[in-house]
Amino acid sequence: MNFKSLLLGLVLISVFATTGSALAMTDSERTTLITQLQAQIASLTQQLTQLLSQQQETGTTTTTTTTWCHTFNTSLGYSNSGTTEVSYLHIALQKQGISYTPDSINIYSQATATAVSQFQSKYGISQTGYVGTATRAKLNALYGCTTATKTTTNTVITNIVPEATITEPTTTTNNTTTATAACTENWSCASWDTCTNSRQTRNCVDVNNCGTTTNKPSISQSCDAAITNYSSSYNITAVTNNPTNITATSAKLNGTISGSFSSCTDCYYEFEIEKLIGSSFVNSNVLSSSKVSSSSGIAGFTTALDSSTTYRYRLQIWVTGGKYIAYGDYVTFTTSAPVATCSVKWSCSNWSACTNNQQSRTCTDLNSCAGAIAPSLTQWCQTTNYPVSVQTLSATNITSTRADLNGTAPTSYINSNYLYSFDFGKTGSYTTQYPAVCSSSGSCSATAGIAVPLSASTTYHYRLVAWQLGTPQVVGYGQDMSFTTPSGPAVCGSWGECSSSGLQTRTCSDSLSATTQQQICVASATTNAATNITANKVTLNGTVKGPVLQGTYPEGYSCVGCTFYYNFYLSALSTDGSAWVYMYTADKLYSSTGIIKEDVAVKPNQQYRYSVRVIEVNSSYPGGVEIAHGDNVTFTTPSN
Repeated sequence: MNFKSLLLGLVLISVFATTGSALAMTDSERTTLITQLQAQIASLTQQLTQLLSQQQETGTTTTTTTTWCHTFNTSLGYSNSGTTEVSYLHIALQKQGISYTPDSINIYSQATATAVSQFQSKYGISQTGYVGTATRAKLNALYGCTTATKTTTNTVITNIVPEATITEPTTTTNNTTTATAACTENWSCASWDTCTNSRQTRNCVDVNNCGTTTNKPSISQSCDAAITNYSSSYNITAVTNNPTNITATSAKLNGTISGSFSSCTDCYYEFEIEKLIGSSFVNSNVLSSSKVSSSSGIAGFTTALDSSTTYRYRLQIWVTGGKYIAYGDYVTFTTSAPVATCSVKWSCSNWSACTNNQQSRTCTDLNSCAGAIAPSLTQWCQTTNYPVSVQTLSATNITSTRADLNGTAPTSYINSNYLYSFDFGKTGSYTTQYPAVCSSSGSCSATAGIAVPLSASTTYHYRLVAWQLGTPQVVGYGQDMSFTTPSGPAVCGSWGECSSSGLQTRTCSDSLSATTQQQICVASATTNAATNITANKVTLNGTVKGPVLQGTYPEGYSCVGCTFYYNFYLSALSTDGSAWVYMYTADKLYSSTGIIKEDVAVKPNQQYRYSVRVIEVNSSYPGGVEIAHGDNVTFTTPSN
């Protein structure tokens, strides 16, 4: 085969194929294309030389295609950007699985330096980002060209590929064809062109010439015309990476920031995300604004999303003042469908025969829901038929230290011939008995935990028992029941307003339940906001409610010769702001409306707080005692 003719034909095809499109390119795009063609020509020339040499050494036997090789004879750095040697370096890095994007095929900038540092770290070489003697030695050990050949009888080369192409060529051996490996796209993109009408474009070339565009990067993006000039002083880039941990309701957004972090002391990164509705991405949101630093090279943020929905997002960088200096490409993904809710459907067998006061059954969830809590599989039962049929009811008023036990008994057996009690303990064996009080209606109750408090977060069992006096003997058992005490004491809210009938309520709750408490009251007080605030005077306001307004007292409240007053307790904040200093009180008799106010002298440019209080004066407390007060209210006087 005439290899020189083959080389000339490939070159001419490349030139003619690109002539038409080159006419429509910018100067920057034409320069990039020419450099890529030069790299391919150099690669073809080198392979042709190797093949001719091998053919001369082996006579009539043709050598099979060998692994790609290149000997690195010069050190490489930023100053070598734009040369063919940088293209060979990129091929070697690509074969190592190390990305040099967004640099183009022959460009040596920060991205390539970072890739070289990764290569050096992989092989224990000092990480300089510069291809020096030690790095070249390792590259040549891996990919350097040698004169060694491997021969196969009747083997003919049928396809020669450029050095930049990673896929192996097709060979025919003894008339048997081996298919070419699947082509992997390897896109190299030029820099974005000037921002025009809020859009900018770039040219991207697949150096592997796969003929597909499945993974082609975006060649058009929105832009800010001010970014091109403003970002010239910042050597920083943003790359949007694929999301991870995608579920029906969330995903982790990822990106990479690289460049000179020292030049970006006022930089921040964030993710912009949009939702696909119809055929357009809308509802742009900005997520996770964080300051850029050397530790934020890998950016990530997990956000809540809608299920079965397509989104796109990108990493973007901005500086103080709100100007954006770098964008990553948009990455699109779709959240998964929502997980169906499983509805538990229990099917239980009949209770077994009663043995030793216990019976059991089996239960199966027909829908096999994971983590479903089964109904009770055992219960107490009565082996002997007793004459008195009593029933155990649910416990009430359960706290961390006490509980009320309840049950019922037939009214015909509520008399002096019968007694009732509750068996009580941490298991169905019971260890304690509480005497029960039964009313004429048959309702029975007892309180557990009075003498010895119950333990928090503990399950207790109990049952009602009927006794016949005389013998004495048990004549009836109620079923076993249980309850669990909460983890801690009840927390109570503030007492509410005092009603005209002299009662006020509050709610107390623990981890299991909430209860309402009541108490007798005479008055309640509410401090209202100050009004008419000037530099020298202010009006203090409050409201009082309860029987005190009518001069009456609720049943059970003992007060002989009582007189009730209100006052405002006023304090000023000290100069150093460390304490409140008492300023004023003045006792006043109530009006029947309960709406009270007082004008008070103050100082300019001073912070104050005050509260309204109800004072009871009687023979036991001639100086008065506080029985109600409102919360503190704060205000600040203006300057003169």
